[in-house]
Order: sequence, then C-alpha cells, then structure tokens
Amino acid sequence: MIRRGGARLRPANDSELGKNSEKMTYAILGSGAIDTALARRFVAKGIEVSVANTKGPESLTDLVSELGSSVKPVTSGQALLADVLILAIPFDAVPDAVKGVEWGGRVVVDATNAVDLPAFTPRDLNGRLSTQIVAETVSGARVVKSLQHAVCGSPRRRAGSPWRPSRPLHLG
Repeated sequence: MIRRGGARLRPANDSELGKNSEKMTYAILGSGAIDTALARRFVAKGIEVSVANTKGPESLTDLVSELGSSVKPVTSGQALLADVLILAIPFDAVPDAVKGVEWGGRVVVDATNAVDLPAFTPRDLNGRLSTQIVAETVSGARVVKSLQHAVCGSPRRRAGSPWRPSRPLHLG
C-alpha cells in the first residue's frame, strides 16, 4: 500500500498504465468534446493522461499530435486499468465497456448522461440516479459523479425540468 494525501491506495495493477506505483495514473474513456477538453486540462497542468475510445488508439493520432506526448493513446482495456478512470461514454455503453473489470477500490469519475439520443432528453430511470446505476456496474470502484454536461449551453434551468447545472470541475 502507498499513501497519498493521507489516503491509503492500492498499488496500481501491473500494466502498461500502472507500473510506477509512485505515480497515479489517469485515463479518459471516450474521445468526444468533453474528453478532449479534459485531456487539454491535464496537459496544461503537466499531468500525463491516457485516452481510449472504441475505435482504437490509432484513431487518436490527431488528438495526440495536437496535445503532445503527455496524452497517451491506449486501448479501452488498458484505460480500464488506470488508478482514476474518467468514464465519458454514452450511458447505455457503460455495462459493455466495463464488463469483467475488477476495480479494487480504484476511482471511476462518472461523466455520463442518462439521456435519449439524439433528442438529448432526460431518460426515465424510475426515480434512480444515473450514477447509482453506473456504481452498480463498476462494483468495487469508488465512484464520483462529476463533469455533468447534459446542460451545457443552457445556464438556466428550463421550466418544469428537474435538471440543474452542476458546478464545473477545474483542474487548477
């Protein structure tokens, strides 16, 4: 076990992403607008981050060319081994994307939105929170809901809508 900021963390898995247990590893699963913006923030702070999508590492060449060597294109399987995984994929894709992973207390940042696409309307989850459903899917992980982007471009709450904008997360 190693300690960071007083918290006990398990050593990273013996993988390409976690060989150096003194350095926390970060990965973003997804490569849309939110994921790209996050990768830019990691780079701006000098933090190495791995990125993955369903198309494979070779599809991320332009992003890596733009942002530099701090961004590492990896497979989805490799991204799932990071100490901190930002899950920014369609809500319906979560179960298949994380199937069979042993989380062992690692952190999953849930940046998904339970919306019907392409209308982008809130999904009826029968009174449950989308993050409750994600947390069940990543059993054994420590789940954080953040980076809610369902209301991007709409700073005000729509009349009759239960959705409220969340506070933005800033990496410095």
